Amino acid sequence: MGRARQLRLVLFIGSVFFASCKDRSIKKTVKVPAATRSFSFQKEGDFSFNEVVFNSEGAFFNDDENLAYIRINDFKKKVGNDFNLSFWVRNIGEPKDSQVLINIKDTINSYKRFKLWLGGRRLTGIFNSDHFWAKDYDYKNSKSKAYYDSYQLDNGRFYFLSLNVSRTKIEIFIDSEPYQTFKFAHGNSINIHEILIGAEESNRGLTNQFSGNISFFKIFTTNLTLSEIYSLNREKLDYFNKINDAHELKKFNH
Repeated sequence: MGRARQLRLVLFIGSVFFASCKDRSIKKTVKVPAATRSFSFQKEGDFSFNEVVFNSEGAFFNDDENLAYIRINDFKKKVGNDFNLSFWVRNIGEPKDSQVLINIKDTINSYKRFKLWLGGRRLTGIFNSDHFWAKDYDYKNSKSKAYYDSYQLDNGRFYFLSLNVSRTKIEIFIDSEPYQTFKFAHGNSINIHEILIGAEESNRGLTNQFSGNISFFKIFTTNLTLSEIYSLNREKLDYFNKINDAHELKKFNH
């Protein structure tokens, strides 16, 4: 074997080894910071609710005339600007409907808002005046390429959703993998005084009902690293994998 060929082989092996080491270092099991609020939603807790059923799979929101929701407030510790929301979610609603997962309320400044919803089974939302789904985040524009590039979530399957929110960026992770990142040219801010889960408030009352399950909902006062999100995902992964396996098996049996 010539020296040049030997050198190329050594460089190739080195690059593969470096890449594998790098991949392993990106996501590893670490200690997750303590959540400022945590809810399993397997039973009633420190929150108000309407028409929600609690069981081993979390809070079940039924899509009927009596809108189901969970309302979390009375925050003892300030939460805002840099925070993380993480939870397991399963949608069973119609894909054409907009279904709100999270609606954050800032009671000091009513113009500040944060909402995350499913539209066409894609995750999207709004942070103050920035609309994630629109070109240049302007609601007057058409839907962006980033929106259409976002993959659609499978109906009936549980996903682990983790959301890092900061002044200039939103990071959405699904099953501890990056889903979408939205970067803003200006700084956004919001203080969390109330979180409405499963619907949104409007001058017509509660609208855009979510249909499905939400469970193991955690609120952090800081953004989480990828390894922390990965570790949080693994805490209940085996449990929800069994539910998802049963869901896949049911599709084949029909």
